Amino acid sequence: MPELRLEAVSKSFPRPAGGEVWALRAFSLTVPPGALFAVVGPSGCGKTTLLRLLAGLETPTSGRIWIGGREAAGLDPAARDLGLVFQNHALYPHLTVRENLELGLEARRVDKVEIRRRSAEMADLFGLRDTLGCLPGELSGGMRQRAALARACARRPGALLLDEPCAHLDPETRREARMFLARLWRELRMTLIWVTHDQSEAMAVGEQVLVMRDGTRCQLGTPREVHGHPENAFVARFMGSPPMNLFRGRFVKPPGSASWAFEESGSSANAEAKGTRLRLMWPEDCPIPGALSTGREVLLGARPEHLALESVESLDETNGDERARIEHVEWLGAETVVHFSTAFHEGTARCGAVSKWAPGVSARVRLCRPEAIRWFDAATQGRLAGGEVRSPHS
Repeated sequence: MPELRLEAVSKSFPRPAGGEVWALRAFSLTVPPGALFAVVGPSGCGKTTLLRLLAGLETPTSGRIWIGGREAAGLDPAARDLGLVFQNHALYPHLTVRENLELGLEARRVDKVEIRRRSAEMADLFGLRDTLGCLPGELSGGMRQRAALARACARRPGALLLDEPCAHLDPETRREARMFLARLWRELRMTLIWVTHDQSEAMAVGEQVLVMRDGTRCQLGTPREVHGHPENAFVARFMGSPPMNLFRGRFVKPPGSASWAFEESGSSANAEAKGTRLRLMWPEDCPIPGALSTGREVLLGARPEHLALESVESLDETNGDERARIEHVEWLGAETVVHFSTAFHEGTARCGAVSKWAPGVSARVRLCRPEAIRWFDAATQGRLAGGEVRSPHS
């Protein structure tokens, strides 16, 4: 199993109207042997370009790529010991499943007896024995995916590169495919890079999750690290469903109060129609970061499960503070996701399966897990840790 390494790799493509567009910018990454990496990001962030550069289908504009300790410059794609599977499964439609499995091995001049042995081995491993005589068009989407993976694995590559392998599958088949691929990785222990635009899929399958944006790496870590400790506001919003709430504001001490409160700020054309600005009282037994007590404007990041909604009998009860208006309620069976609006922001909160909330109702917003709140600089969008600002693309 080779180690895959990119050192300050950039890749640009010419624009039809002139100039160039950058798919990757000074991108560095090391994938250890046997790792399962999930690469996630919005469309156009450079995910597929990353795989094509590793596979040798594209040449970097600058930077160096290493595969198993060998520099890949000038190295033929067939000599890189990598298997690449695209989202369209890439099977030859006029060949049977067996013929698709064997074709790549024949091209590599593998002995015929060994070809048959590997074909049977892959058919058993991928559950394809009953479909070996079928054409791809006769298979379901999930089985075509398995056949494409089996063909890539038949030549025993050191690493497998998957580009949106579940993109065209229905939800149930997608869940089955994720479980199958994770089990396959555990059995084969090959290096696997899984590209997806679905953050839930990335967190479900990846031992390590790489979040990309605009050709750069935003964060690399375990699913728990990326979800619980996002490095910047983009990762906070992108990873998680529903995403993390981000409220712009600053800490103040309300008149006549010894306690701190976080008061939202911003500009909104219909702020008066929505209501007064949100003020979240901060628990006295939970100290605030020292850098935030100076009135500095920041972004408060709270996951929906870290907010609570309480009934408000009348607007006078809170003088509008902590008040939000319920906009939409999603009942999801085991829980209810409540969407609310404040003077300057939209937010979500997770509630129990039995919910009393309805659109148009007023509610008080409380912090139920202040220790889980994450802070970001309002200007740079970088995470605040210990009073310092981390770079948005660190």
